[in-house]
Amino acid sequence: MDGYKHYIRINEAGIIVHGFSSAFEEPREGDILVESDAGRHFNFMLIDGQGNSIYKWDGTQMVERTADEIYPLSYWKQKKIGIFTSQRDLEVQAGFLTNAVASTPNIQMGYDPVDKNNYQSLATMLNLDPTISSVPFLTGIGMVTFTRDEFIQVIKDAYNHESSLVYKCLTLKAQIEAAADKQSLDSIVW
Repeated sequence: MDGYKHYIRINEAGIIVHGFSSAFEEPREGDILVESDAGRHFNFMLIDGQGNSIYKWDGTQMVERTADEIYPLSYWKQKKIGIFTSQRDLEVQAGFLTNAVASTPNIQMGYDPVDKNNYQSLATMLNLDPTISSVPFLTGIGMVTFTRDEFIQVIKDAYNHESSLVYKCLTLKAQIEAAADKQSLDSIVW
């Protein structure tokens, strides 16, 4: 090409930390010649957008590092915790089934933020006013009028729905944080 030489510099782990052309820099002891008849500029992207080194030296050539080599275990742990937290939130908001009405089992109940607020408001009203005998509420099968006791059971089911998913997520988070390596981390599933 232009007769310039391209070099790389590696750290003690063999990770490429610097690349340059002889047009701009003289090699130091330990630098590795990777191309002897090259262009003026060394145009390899050696780091990703997060500042992580992408390549390593295998003794004969530059080799791309795997994601597991680039990112520390703590990165993968935080990523997995984030995925599980999102999964928990999706499942919480998907709602739950209630068997509060014996004649109509498995009524689908919503649990998005509006529904959750309505459960809390109605629970407060039922607590404050013992004369409330029925509660109309929109369900997956349309408007259902629950008796007082039935709706108290719906509120309990709502609480159990959310708390069981929160507990599951916290239990998995503890397992993730305790994982000693990527293989054990990968074995933890929702």
